[in-house]
Amino acid sequence: MVPVLRFLSATLLCVALITGCQNSPVSDAEPTTKAPTAVADQSAVFFPGDLADYGMTLTRTDRDHLAELYALRQIDPCGFLDGQTLSGHPDFSRTYGSATAVEPGGVGPIWPLNWGSCRVALPGSTVDLGLRLLPGEKQFSDDFYQPDPTRPGVWTSDAPGWRCQVRVELPLTALSGAPASMRNPTLLIGAMAANGGLDLDDTSLCALSDELAGRLATVVRDEGVPAYPNSPSAPERFLTADPCAAATELGAATLSWWEPAPAAQYPTSWRHANVCDLRATTDQRGPGAVVKYGLVIWSDTVLDVPWGDTATRTEQDGVELFTLADHSCLVVARLNTAAPAIAKVGANAPDMVAPTPVVVVSVSGNSGQCQADAQTIAVAAAKRAL
Repeated sequence: MVPVLRFLSATLLCVALITGCQNSPVSDAEPTTKAPTAVADQSAVFFPGDLADYGMTLTRTDRDHLAELYALRQIDPCGFLDGQTLSGHPDFSRTYGSATAVEPGGVGPIWPLNWGSCRVALPGSTVDLGLRLLPGEKQFSDDFYQPDPTRPGVWTSDAPGWRCQVRVELPLTALSGAPASMRNPTLLIGAMAANGGLDLDDTSLCALSDELAGRLATVVRDEGVPAYPNSPSAPERFLTADPCAAATELGAATLSWWEPAPAAQYPTSWRHANVCDLRATTDQRGPGAVVKYGLVIWSDTVLDVPWGDTATRTEQDGVELFTLADHSCLVVARLNTAAPAIAKVGANAPDMVAPTPVVVVSVSGNSGQCQADAQTIAVAAAKRAL
């Protein structure tokens, strides 16, 4: 078993809607398991059957949750825009959403980096349009939304700050093989802030978000949920990579399925497909590692962390590593070769900054080998995603 050292997570409270908690998924209500399936049965795409056990003895709950995470990883958020136009916006650019920091303050250790999102830039607009995949975890804002009686699959809100963020339900629970415990994910469409979060103040994209939501709900009903291809490109391999495969390097004994209350300080649950919380022993409070795949906008401040560690750059087996180990055990692997492309539509499509793929590994425990352990896990996770 790889020895590990306790990870010191950020301790800032998540108190502001615009900066922290608002980024939590807001998938509403109970699962609509009776929703109609897509015209083409996508059961084998999202729920192919037996999955890897990573050398662990898995419980039924483990298998159900892993099946849910696998399904969520197959959803292509930018795929919703394939063949689509944006009303009143003949020119636009798009790429996958990204974060501006690997460890923002005020969030828990399993906070995802970029929420499985697609970012759309519009000429002359001060904000971007975001299509964000929200897993079926309950959040404080659930009560703000109600189904649109005239547009099946669309959920809208009249609450201040939320009325321009429109949801489209993705009926995966209707597919064969979906776990009974799963709740439908949703696609949240609305203004996106520069840091990858929600912009709850903007109203300029209200009409576009609402109109697009109606069209995409029809696409989902008639054609199915967009998924990554069976023969993925390098960026697509990265975006669908399984972080739980790091159980091999950790020598993990079990998986942790954190299920907080919506009002908790850190309300993010386990339902994020690019994050895995592994425990080295059967003690859920014992040593372990959190492994994340995600996209960031690389900058001089992207590695700044609330607890003040500074990053040291090294390379192992051709993988570029940044290690923060003064007061914690966090390693970031940068994978420039898997960067997603920027798609442009129209002659006046604006430029965008290409996102950078990263693997973030934080280990916890009582070992003095945490830095080496985190690096080993990060290198292996990076290679699996290439």
